[in-house]
Amino acid sequence: MGVALVVVTALALLAGGISSRRAVTRVATSAHSQQKAASVRAEVRPELVPEGARPAPAAPKPERMLLVGDSVAFSLKDQLTIAAWANGIALYNVSVSGCSVIGGITTDTAGKPFPWSEGCASGIPKYQEQMVAMFQPQLVVWLSAWESVDRILDDGTWARFGTFEGNQRIMAEIDKAAQRLTAGGARLVIVALAPPPPDAPDKHEAAVNLPLLNTMLRQYAHDHSDKVFIVEMAELLCGTDTCPSTVDGLVPRPDGVHLDDTSSGRWVADHLIPMLLAPVIPADPDTHATRAATTPD
Repeated sequence: MGVALVVVTALALLAGGISSRRAVTRVATSAHSQQKAASVRAEVRPELVPEGARPAPAAPKPERMLLVGDSVAFSLKDQLTIAAWANGIALYNVSVSGCSVIGGITTDTAGKPFPWSEGCASGIPKYQEQMVAMFQPQLVVWLSAWESVDRILDDGTWARFGTFEGNQRIMAEIDKAAQRLTAGGARLVIVALAPPPPDAPDKHEAAVNLPLLNTMLRQYAHDHSDKVFIVEMAELLCGTDTCPSTVDGLVPRPDGVHLDDTSSGRWVADHLIPMLLAPVIPADPDTHATRAATTPD
């Protein structure tokens, strides 16, 4: 989400930035942070598993995690890195603002690419492959909303999100990305993003399409439950009916979408890490996620 002014820099520094990225990621934390993380782990309860879902098979705690996604992931990367390190896990950031996890040149609803779209489409898949090979993560975290916009695919097809054909093609791109990210044997955990608060100022198309995107991602995880699992951000940020702006006295998403407030971002990260280590296999959405949400092609 947001204007991806960092895209060119991120993709141009793939080689030169690796050593500095590794150094920045290994953040030492205080004993207080470690104690706080332990208390958060104790708060994770089985009754918080979404209805119809079941816990993913137990897995050893990873030593290395990889974070992929757009500016939502990028906004939380620093706090998530600290929270992961407090749990004895090194987290490496591969998220880039404005870029999808999946392939394709993203466009507006009229089919016009955004200024950064071609750079994302040409660089992100290779970037992911290189980082998976370099860091060999045991767990990859997918945190992104840009999958829910239209895109031009490699064969020139304009895949319109919310149409029968468009959703079929986007599901295929989700599969390609999942295959890239799990090529080294990693477990893939997709974070289903929470809906924006009712008073959120950001009305980006990606936010509007989140419910359908989440359904598609849950469907994919259900169909590939040997290695792909789900975590529901709504468990942290939402009540029974809505997702309020203020949670536990904090404002996790100041603009309604991003998690870039330091205090509330740390709160989210501290709670999210235990969830990532104990994801779920979603129930079959059984809502025909790949069918048209609008007029068919």
